[in-house]
Amino acid sequence: MKTLQWNDSLSIGVDSIDSQHKELIRIVNELITCIDSGNIESNAIKIMHELKEYTVLHFVDEEKYMNSIKYNKINEHRAAHNQLKHSVSFFQSSLYHHECFDKEKSITFIKHWLLDHVLGEDMKIKEFILQNEKITIEVVVEKNTGTDKATESAKQEGTNTISS
Repeated sequence: MKTLQWNDSLSIGVDSIDSQHKELIRIVNELITCIDSGNIESNAIKIMHELKEYTVLHFVDEEKYMNSIKYNKINEHRAAHNQLKHSVSFFQSSLYHHECFDKEKSITFIKHWLLDHVLGEDMKIKEFILQNEKITIEVVVEKNTGTDKATESAKQEGTNTISS
C-alpha cells in the first residue's frame, strides 16, 4: 500500500511543528509498511507504541504553541487531540489483542487520522497565524508611515495628544 509523503501543503509554517509532523509521517509510514508486509506480531505493536508516544508528545508541544500565540480555538483543537489519542489507543489495543484486525481498514485509519487532523485542524492554526501576521503588519505599517489617526487628527487641530 502507498505510504504518505510530506509536501508543502502539509506545512503550517512553524518549523518545530512541521518537523514533528514529518516525524509522525515517518512513523506512520513505518507502521504501514509493517502491516502491509504482514509483520504484525513482531514490529507493528512496537511501532504503534512509538506512534502513540510521539503523538502525545506532539500534542503537548502543539498545545503549548497554541497557548503561546493565544490561539482562539484551542479548546476545540484540544478536544480533537483528545479524540485522536483515544482513537490511537483503541487501535493500539485492537492490534495488540488481535481484535478484528483488517489490514486495509487499519492502514486507511492510520493515514486518515494523521492527514485529516493536519489538513483540517492544524491548518486552522496556520490561518490564525497568517491572519494575526497581517494585522500586525498593518499596525506596524500605519505606525511607520505616520498614519496614526489620533496623532494626525491632533496635528490638524493643533492640539497635543498627551492629556494631563
